[in-house]
Amino acid sequence: MKKIEIDAKLVQGLLATTVTADFRLAYNPVITFIKANTTLSMLCVLGIISEEELKQFQDMLNVNYSSFMEIKKGEAKRELNKKFGINKEGDTN
Repeated sequence: MKKIEIDAKLVQGLLATTVTADFRLAYNPVITFIKANTTLSMLCVLGIISEEELKQFQDMLNVNYSSFMEIKKGEAKRELNKKFGINKEGDTN
């Protein structure tokens, strides 16, 4: 088997793109999250990153995804409140 040489800048770019995936632009954020997580796992399997680094990058990805989901929950709550005429205090108009 031939040894594959991988450019460090390419790996850094791939990692940066993966852990900071822009879920707002994704057609399906869940699938984007799964693909990003799989990419990280593959880099570990190939020996490009260590298991410790894998955990760190997965944690960053999880924070990014969780933040996105919190934003979406807030947007959905505001839409429901607007739809049902509930103001900020929870009173109906």
